Amino acid sequence: MIYILYMVKIGIVGGKLYEVVSLDPYRKWMDLLDKENIDVDCTEIEHACVASINHKYKDAECVFIDKFDEKKLQENDVNFLVGMNILNAFQTNRKAYEKQLKIMQNPKNNIYPSHKEQQFLFHKGDYHEYFIKRGIPMAPTIIIRKDRDVKKILNKIKSKGWAGFVMKPEYAYANIKISKFDMGDKNVEKKLQKYINDTQKYPGWVCQEVMLGFKKYWEIKSFWINGEYKYHLAIVADVFDNEEQFGKVDKKLLDQIKPMAKKIIDLYPKQKINGKEIIPPMLRLDFGCCQGNTLDKNKYFFTEMEYCGCGTFVDYNPTNLRHYTDVYYQKAKEITNLKNKK
Repeated sequence: MIYILYMVKIGIVGGKLYEVVSLDPYRKWMDLLDKENIDVDCTEIEHACVASINHKYKDAECVFIDKFDEKKLQENDVNFLVGMNILNAFQTNRKAYEKQLKIMQNPKNNIYPSHKEQQFLFHKGDYHEYFIKRGIPMAPTIIIRKDRDVKKILNKIKSKGWAGFVMKPEYAYANIKISKFDMGDKNVEKKLQKYINDTQKYPGWVCQEVMLGFKKYWEIKSFWINGEYKYHLAIVADVFDNEEQFGKVDKKLLDQIKPMAKKIIDLYPKQKINGKEIIPPMLRLDFGCCQGNTLDKNKYFFTEMEYCGCGTFVDYNPTNLRHYTDVYYQKAKEITNLKNKK
């Protein structure tokens, strides 16, 4: 009897994340790195994923893709958006965005996550409303879209008694165009109007109350690989002053956020292939303190969700790369088998 080994073909789409993996200590997969992809003592996470998958799994053929070339995409069974997504094109220009949008919507390009799933992730207001309605605690939020009248916005904020608020654009990534406003500032109306004018290309904004606990307590960025907790990062960051501090949190705090994270993953609207739900290979779920601005450390809340093209912080612990090596391979096999199932 002759057995044929089916090679699963995987594309790792990236080049815009600029997140690196240390090459110390040495690991055998590093022998597969091209010299041009090595920067002194590190390599970008996308190249590390490609090399480590090709080294560990003999029935996988993994390649790096740095632009949305339909011919290259269609040569692979699955193309994971790792360090690049449609938001990069949106920040560039409308023409580039519309071109990539068509590519994302074409099922022949085998892009994961699907266009529909990406829209849920990138329209921050949509998933804020979605999870709040389902009982997940989040910061007090106003979604601003069509009605951009500054006076109305400020009157609504004033009626809620917020001392300050933060504006985050939908369809932005990292900390692009995030801004903080003080209701006690006599020029707040003028400043908010300028902000709206400068960011008018975005489909909307998530407007949230300034939460006092963000400067006092750790924010927890937790990483869930195929629906299971694997690691976290504790950080106190002030994006407005470009300051950040990393640290550790105790087991009690992790035990507080884990059930909330599990519920979020259960509620997450998953892509289906041949009737089977696909658990995302990775979700980064971030949590901050404290509900009601009480500074009660027992009342953490869900702040935001990240997925394709987000920071994994493997530069702080390179051993975490193994999670991505395994899950991208396993998820590619799962998706390919389901697609081929009759």
